[in-house]
Amino acid sequence: MIAWVKMAEQEELFDSEEGEAEFERMEEYIATARADHEEPEAEEADDPEEGGSERGHRPQHRSRTEATLPLPTLPPVPEFQPLVQQKHTRVACYPAEFNVNGSTLDYFQLFFNDSIFQLLAENTNLYASSKGAGNAGSRPSKSTTLAEVKIFWGIIVYMGLFTSS
Repeated sequence: MIAWVKMAEQEELFDSEEGEAEFERMEEYIATARADHEEPEAEEADDPEEGGSERGHRPQHRSRTEATLPLPTLPPVPEFQPLVQQKHTRVACYPAEFNVNGSTLDYFQLFFNDSIFQLLAENTNLYASSKGAGNAGSRPSKSTTLAEVKIFWGIIVYMGLFTSS
């Protein structure tokens, strides 16, 4: 980019086949490019006799004094207003029969009770039968039980708590 700017300052820019304007100095090119982006310009007619180009729109360039007008100012940054939230009281809602002073297992069984483990055992057996487990020519298979699923989940929880190095 720097090499292009130096080259543009030393040499003249000529009119190209696409109808680009010629500029003798880089400042004139920058001012004209800035002026082109300040306001939208109306398109000229496509008729070459009326001043339009055969390819369509040809930008009209303004004078250098018009191009150096200051850009419009932006509104000031609004003052920061932090969001104030109301205090919430957080109260745990346990079942009436739950012992709040119970063990960790009591809290675990609030979410994973015997009906959940029974559902896991039934769906494990359904999945195995849908894949043809226990059929002739495949591995021997037996249905899993509620107790086996609880043991499996106990091993998973234990491995999560006591990782081996």
